[in-house]
Amino acid sequence: MPVGFNRELCKKEHNTLRIELNNLKNCQVTFLTFSVAATGVLLGLIKIFSSSNYEIFFLAPLTILLPAWSVFLDKAKTISRIVGYYRIIEGLILDKISVNKFVGWENALQIFRDNEPIEMYIKKEAIKKLREKPRFENNQTSFGRLKAFSPFRDYLTLVNCIFLCLSVLCMMPAIIFALVNVKSLNANHFIIALVSIIFISTFVHNSITLRDLLCGKHAYEVNEHFWRYILEVETHEDEIESS
Repeated sequence: MPVGFNRELCKKEHNTLRIELNNLKNCQVTFLTFSVAATGVLLGLIKIFSSSNYEIFFLAPLTILLPAWSVFLDKAKTISRIVGYYRIIEGLILDKISVNKFVGWENALQIFRDNEPIEMYIKKEAIKKLREKPRFENNQTSFGRLKAFSPFRDYLTLVNCIFLCLSVLCMMPAIIFALVNVKSLNANHFIIALVSIIFISTFVHNSITLRDLLCGKHAYEVNEHFWRYILEVETHEDEIESS
């Protein structure tokens, strides 16, 4: 073990990070449930109280859905980063690995950020190995890679579909209205066009983030690989071979 390694501190960090992970997951659930509930309420009110040209008001829930969708996936990135470090801590507690740079979570996080310029260079090998696993062998398309093969991946994919479906549900009445009345352009058409651009941009950005969470630079395994590099982790098998 490195000089300054403290097993009790390690166990304390293990418990602290577990609490942090639970808080982040609860935050995700809150964003999801609030978004779904708020969308339902707003759509109901719009249908009840709007008399004419109410289709444009169906865009209102997107002011909640799109930011919540992005924040949800951003929280997932944070969770993945913590889980990668958490696995290192578990290895230390179980005495399966040695860490040459055990500096505590906050200091390690700073090292992580300092190494972000070379992040993709280090993670490239781990991403390649992840995508070469059996679950990706038979389908190398982007859609195939988004298929879920674990509870975490199922969860992310399902939530992403919920946000997407709700957003499309809000967009469709306005788009249909714009197409039907295309010959009589007015301010509503420009609002619909602007919101459509924002929706498409958000969808593309979040789709890339989801892909990276499932089989890219934000995946659990890839973040763990990066943590192993910057903390100089050695397994006991490596130590035996070197001796």
